Amino acid sequence: MNYAGPFPMPYPAQTYNTTNPTSHMDFKQRLSVQEAFKFIQNSFQINHNQCETRGACLNLDLTALLNYIRYHPNHPVNPIFRNIYTIIHQDARHQIFTTQWVIFKNLSPQRQQEFRNGLRILPLKPQMVRVRKGNNWITAPAYYDQDDVLTVLLEEIEHSHRSCTEYTSCLSNDQQILKSLYNRLDAADPTRRALSELSQIIKNLSDHYPFDTTFYLNLYNPLGPDWYDILKKHKVKHLTAYGHQEWKQTQQNTRALNWYLARPTNGQIINQTPTQQGFRTYSKQEWPRIRSSLQEHGQPLREWWQNSKDFFKKWYKG
Repeated sequence: MNYAGPFPMPYPAQTYNTTNPTSHMDFKQRLSVQEAFKFIQNSFQINHNQCETRGACLNLDLTALLNYIRYHPNHPVNPIFRNIYTIIHQDARHQIFTTQWVIFKNLSPQRQQEFRNGLRILPLKPQMVRVRKGNNWITAPAYYDQDDVLTVLLEEIEHSHRSCTEYTSCLSNDQQILKSLYNRLDAADPTRRALSELSQIIKNLSDHYPFDTTFYLNLYNPLGPDWYDILKKHKVKHLTAYGHQEWKQTQQNTRALNWYLARPTNGQIINQTPTQQGFRTYSKQEWPRIRSSLQEHGQPLREWWQNSKDFFKKWYKG
C-alpha cells in the first residue's frame, strides 16, 4: 500500500487556521501540548525504524495519531492532532511521485545538459534501417540510442502528469507509458533492458520513499516556529515529495527549443552531438508524415499529440 487506504476519515477537512490554538491556553495546558507532540514524534521515530515501505510507515504513524486521539479525548492537543491526521491522510493520497526526476537522473550528463538547453526527441516508432553485415548490406529493425529513448519517455510522462491527481493511479499510468515505449522497441534492442531496470527503480523508490509525517508534525505544531508559514503549509505535499523540488527547478530553467528524431544505433556507439551527422531534426516538409505517425501508436501518443500540437503548429507556420 502506498497510502493509508484502510483508515477512516472521522474528521472533516481542515483549512489553514491562522489563529494559534494555544493562544488561549494556560501554561499547564501548553506544557501538556508540548509533551504530546514529543510523544508522537518519538512514536514516529520508532515506527520508521521498524517499517520498510511508504504505506507501512504511513499506516503506523496514522495509527499512532488515531490512538492518541481516542485514548485522550479531553486532552487540549486533541483537535490539533485531528487536524494533522486529516491533512496527512489527504496529502498522502494526492501527493504525486516525481517519476520525471528518476528518468532525468538516468540520462547521461551530456544529455541532461542538452535537455536543459532545450533539446527534445519526437515520439518514437519502429522502423527498418540499412545495416552492414560483413560485405553486405541488409535491412534490419532499428535499435535506438538510450538517451534518445529516455528523453522520449520523459516527455510522455511529463505530459501525463498534467492530469494526475492520485499517487497510485499516477504511478500505474507511468508504468503503462513505460511499457508502451518498451513494446515499440525491437525485441533485441539493448535499450529495452535499460527500460526494464528503470521500471524497477521507479517501483522501488515509490514503494519505499517515506511520506514525511514528521515534517507535517513540526509544521502544524502551534508551539513550533513554522506554525504561521501558510505558504509552506500550502506546498507541503510537494515539499516532501521525492524529487519534486529538483524537477521543478529543472523545468523552470529550460523550455523546448529543438526537436529531433531518435537515432538508430544498431549496436554502434553514437559520438555525434545533436548538431552533427547522425542526429536528425525534422523539416517542415516532413510535418504531414510526423503528424500521422504520432496518431498511429495508441492512446499515449494521441494524448501526447493533443498536448503538443499547438506548439508544433506554431513552429510549422513560422
